[in-house]
Amino acid sequence: MGILLDKHEQRKGPRLPFIILDRTSTICYVSPRVQSLVGYAKWEIQGKAYLDFLSSDLYEAALVPLAYCLDRAVLEAQNDEKVRIRRIENRKELYERHNEHVRTTFAPQHKVRSVRKLIADFERSKEEEFEQLSQVRLKKKDGTAISLEDTLTLHKFKSGWGREYAGMVVTLTPTETMWEAIFRVGKGFKRMIGLGEPEFPEYEINGEYVLPIMTLSQAGSMPHYLFELVRSPRDQKLVVDLSFVNAVQSVCFDGLWGQIGPQLQEGNVIFGNVNKEFRLTAEAQAKKDGVKLNFNKLVYPQIKEPTLGQDDFRLVNDYEALDGFISSRLSTLEGYIANSISRKSLQKVQPDPERKSDDVQADR
Repeated sequence: MGILLDKHEQRKGPRLPFIILDRTSTICYVSPRVQSLVGYAKWEIQGKAYLDFLSSDLYEAALVPLAYCLDRAVLEAQNDEKVRIRRIENRKELYERHNEHVRTTFAPQHKVRSVRKLIADFERSKEEEFEQLSQVRLKKKDGTAISLEDTLTLHKFKSGWGREYAGMVVTLTPTETMWEAIFRVGKGFKRMIGLGEPEFPEYEINGEYVLPIMTLSQAGSMPHYLFELVRSPRDQKLVVDLSFVNAVQSVCFDGLWGQIGPQLQEGNVIFGNVNKEFRLTAEAQAKKDGVKLNFNKLVYPQIKEPTLGQDDFRLVNDYEALDGFISSRLSTLEGYIANSISRKSLQKVQPDPERKSDDVQADR
């Protein structure tokens, strides 16, 4: 422990809050400045599992639109005999990718697994020190959560057996800079006098077709959103959920905008939970195209899971149950694919007059 603290003190730059993790992801040291970030005293954190202080609020929020969309896809496949298998396959692929993105981006368990894998890889390597930048969301004592940039610095020390793992120093940097804080406070004041960011009206989702967009900054992800959009009904409302879009890449925005053009012309697109960057980009494009935009704050219905009978439901109130609900719906779609055979692929068996009977007489 002393070796790690000495090395950390020798580092240049501002003195930031930090914790030290052992190879089992247990918090074995907490710097005094951590309390100012999360509200917990040193004795409340030290010796506890890192997972206990990772927030799952964003993960829970990201599961809701995914569960809703999967539920709608399963209902559609049950009720519409004309739904093609290829369409079900495409939807299953889309939602599997959504599910993977949600887990790797927001799930606390994935963060811990990543940390442990990093430690294991470092122990096998010949490096004496390794540093990696990432992001983390920690619980606060007041029940809220805070997003931070975390610098993971791994160290080794000399022993009689060679170089051994010493520990991981996790330096915590608030993502909100001083200027962002000033802007946030100023924005709140402007909103009070009617000059700030607009407050969008709530839109209660009730059976509409919803497309959750998990990213608009990775061009490779766009085709999976686009083939889903192509198959959405043009004369019905399309709700585009942008809750988890942080950055907007022009090529991704142009691809999305091009696909929903006909629905925009009809006024059938609801943009939900947009950030400032997307709103400004969309408003500039809408002005060129002469279309009106509809921005709203989305409200999802509670997802219900049938248990013993058709009229027996239990509400899914926690993210673990919601996670299980999503897995069951993906399995249901998989079942539709596995148990469905195109009638054109089945050849009708014609009787053959010259073929001998397959009947076998029993021994007497």
